[in-house]
Amino acid sequence: PVAQSKPAMLELVSRPLGATVFVDEVRVGVTPVTVNDVMPGTRLIRMELLGHQTWRTSVNVEAGAYMRVGASLE
Repeated sequence: PVAQSKPAMLELVSRPLGATVFVDEVRVGVTPVTVNDVMPGTRLIRMELLGHQTWRTSVNVEAGAYMRVGASLE
């Protein structure tokens, strides 16, 4: 049970850079950004940049994992 709650790390990048990033509707920074304390489970990711369409996805985060999520903003 302890291993299941071990936080994961998400590296979030966008093209172009400078997008505001939200994980589960919480602002975590501006791309490129690394979030070190993401809890396991399905996480909703949103990236917003003025002049571009909002980008959304969901990722299944595993305990202790390192994941890179990249977005191409249109």
